[in-house]
Amino acid sequence: LKCCCQHHVNGGNSWLHAWKRNWLSRHCMGMQRNDANVQRLLSSLSSVEVRLTSKEFALRTAELSDPSVLPYAVHVFSCMPDAIPEVQHRAALLALRLVRSKNVDVQSASSIFAAVADVVLKSPYKGVQKTAALILAEFALVYSVTAPLEGLLSAAASELGAQEAAWIGLAKVAEGVEGSCAPARWREEVCRTLVGFAVAHSSAGRPVASRRGAVRVGRLLAAADVEGCRPIVLALLGNMALDTDPVIVGDVCKGFLHLVSAGELFSGQEDVLSRFMVHAMSHEDYNVRHAACSFWEVALPNAVGALQESVASLISEVVPLLMCNMQYSLENEHRFYHPDSDEEDTGLSDDDSSSESSECFSVRYDLSVRQEAASSLDSLSREFVREVVTEVLPRVEDGLLSRNSEQQEAATLALGAVLSEKSASLLRPHLPAILRVLVAAFAQTAHRLRSTACWTLGRVAEFAAEDLSDPHLRQLVLGLLFQGAHDERALVRRAGLSAISVYLESAIPMVDHVSEIMESLVPSIALCSGRGFSCAADVLATLVETQAVRTDQVVRLLEALGTRLRALRLGMKKAASIGPVIEAFESCLQKHGSQLFPKCQWVLDNAVELLQEWIQSCNTSKEKQDDIVASIDLLAACAVSLKMDFLKFVTDAFLRQVAAHSCTHSRTAASAIQASGFAFLGDCLANIPTIIAPIEEQALDWVVAVPPKFGGQAVVNNACWSIGQFCQHGTHDVVAARSQKLANYCVQVFQSNNGTETPKTMAGTWARLVMLAPQTVVPLTPPVLDHWLGCMRGPDVDDFVWYKALHVVVLSHATLLRQSPLSLARFVSVSSHVLRNEQVDESLRSDWHCLLAAFRDQDHGLWHQLVAEQQPEVQAVLQERGLGV
Repeated sequence: LKCCCQHHVNGGNSWLHAWKRNWLSRHCMGMQRNDANVQRLLSSLSSVEVRLTSKEFALRTAELSDPSVLPYAVHVFSCMPDAIPEVQHRAALLALRLVRSKNVDVQSASSIFAAVADVVLKSPYKGVQKTAALILAEFALVYSVTAPLEGLLSAAASELGAQEAAWIGLAKVAEGVEGSCAPARWREEVCRTLVGFAVAHSSAGRPVASRRGAVRVGRLLAAADVEGCRPIVLALLGNMALDTDPVIVGDVCKGFLHLVSAGELFSGQEDVLSRFMVHAMSHEDYNVRHAACSFWEVALPNAVGALQESVASLISEVVPLLMCNMQYSLENEHRFYHPDSDEEDTGLSDDDSSSESSECFSVRYDLSVRQEAASSLDSLSREFVREVVTEVLPRVEDGLLSRNSEQQEAATLALGAVLSEKSASLLRPHLPAILRVLVAAFAQTAHRLRSTACWTLGRVAEFAAEDLSDPHLRQLVLGLLFQGAHDERALVRRAGLSAISVYLESAIPMVDHVSEIMESLVPSIALCSGRGFSCAADVLATLVETQAVRTDQVVRLLEALGTRLRALRLGMKKAASIGPVIEAFESCLQKHGSQLFPKCQWVLDNAVELLQEWIQSCNTSKEKQDDIVASIDLLAACAVSLKMDFLKFVTDAFLRQVAAHSCTHSRTAASAIQASGFAFLGDCLANIPTIIAPIEEQALDWVVAVPPKFGGQAVVNNACWSIGQFCQHGTHDVVAARSQKLANYCVQVFQSNNGTETPKTMAGTWARLVMLAPQTVVPLTPPVLDHWLGCMRGPDVDDFVWYKALHVVVLSHATLLRQSPLSLARFVSVSSHVLRNEQVDESLRSDWHCLLAAFRDQDHGLWHQLVAEQQPEVQAVLQERGLGV
């Protein structure tokens, strides 16, 4: 290998280089973790060989995430000035993956800090600079150390052209510090350091890269709940609001959005803030208008007092500007992908590509400016119904009378935005006129107008559900939607299909139209491609979930989807995604079960084939990720619906492979796969436990290996849920032997406060842990009980899941509550909600009453004291149940 490399450098034949690369590729692919070959090949590297071999070697060894390849990264960094850009970038990506794997201890990896910081400062290649900055940021977040942060601060303050990359790294730290599982003191120190540094570099005399970085860091820190941080961020954003750079003004708008959504008070500056947003809606830059149009939708749910009054006083100025921003303009929108683009007309792809090391200042929008404006108008019309409708209707009428199709389309979009249940009393008298307008729109040649008419017709379902009980009127509306679903333009077909789904999910009686809708879908499927194909599959799923559909009808539509899918794969440059078909089949499976086999077994076969290819190649490209997730979810649905019969179609060894690969698939960009993997693991345990039994010990290790906070909310939530399934359906001795580790992991999740759903999932899991191993879990229960009791006093107080789980825990260990007066006081308060909630089963309320009576009988004095301290409404409920003083 050395001779071949040297021969190539000295002008040897290119086939030798190709032979060398192929040999190395095959050799590295076969390497296992801690293989001696890794060390042998590492020790043979020289600066010349780094030039030639690092690309292939980095690609293969990065998959190992093994600490033994750390010397390779250090070696490449040490000779970075002599390496070609591609080698530098590959080495940086390797180091980034090593950091994310958390397999590198801080002491060993400290040798990288100086080299990486030097790259940020001195490398002439922007891509390498940015990746190196991300390495420092990730290391600071994952390991809660400040040395990498100091390197980024030094680079951002330098004048060597590395400011942009360094600010990207600082922005990454600012974005992740709130969600980090690091100690609170470290997070506070980092937030104060960053906000102080941002303020120092936000003055007008600073370079534009520094000013942009400062405002971005500031607006990201607006979401951090650190005492004393938000007022500084507010002052920073206010000082930079008058900057002439549009990127900075756009980030200022987004920073204000963060502060408003966090409930920050503006201390008498509400009018100034609202006026600034009004002015920003007419800004020439797309980014600024996008953020400003989003403001009203975000601000209204959080607007109280002076801010709400300020918004109300500006309705007459805000509504015209929102409607102005609803006009479609190719000049303003062509740079961004948005859902109302027509791939067949503009050539835009279905996906918006991005990478881990992409420019942090670039923005991907889920909605275009015009859609954000419509969404904000919808929110305004629900809060200030009469004022907004009064402003909108005359302008809609003027727009519809215009001969300009873009103005007609904007007027139709604004009309749909104000159609809601809140405005029904004002707009119901105008329903005949609204329908006439939409009928006329379907006759226009402008396809965007027809598409928006379909969407507005879908909004009619909410605002005029009672009127559409008339079968003749309902037939007229459905006729228009069928016309849209069969339109020659893809944009219109998608809008028509989406509107049909809206009607199926509404309260409008659709039973008499099921066959008609099914017949209409077949020709529509034959025309669909891209996102339209997904919409057709969604309509089928919605039909099955909401209506009574015969199995033969479902089979016919699935076969139509399969025929179209095969045609798309043969005739298009980009292979069509099978994900939507798999999701539709999953919904059908829940209602029709094994009746769908064998005619529709091809869907399951396609999912199995896709997963086998993924397991063999470990290739998780962005295009394939959604399909992989859908395929894993389908296997879970099959396990639930078919149970042991599922093994007639797949082998148990294959299912174990899927569980192993998905549950240990911890790449940041593909966490949805891991979340689906743990859901699949739990469903298998509950329905086909024999599949998981041979790998039960390994599977428990997969669960506790997920970082409680850094692992992602969905992943952690599903991991906790699978622990509960292990407790209930796993092998008792195996799970009980690991009960201490499982309980400690659950406590870490509880302490990390991971999302809003995880505490509910944890409630059921903890109850099962208590019943499985009471002696191990009981000592850890009091602080967990305090946390849950506090949560149950919030907006989720009527959630039945909480009551059931807490009931099990308290009945098992009633003495725990008496160890903490605070716990008992909260418990009495929450109990009043349980006793008066009619949605709670009467037998559960009866058991709860007996539990409270037992507390009262054991210590009358303490009970009387607790009841006397409760609110009057709580005392009234207890008195009614015979539990008063």
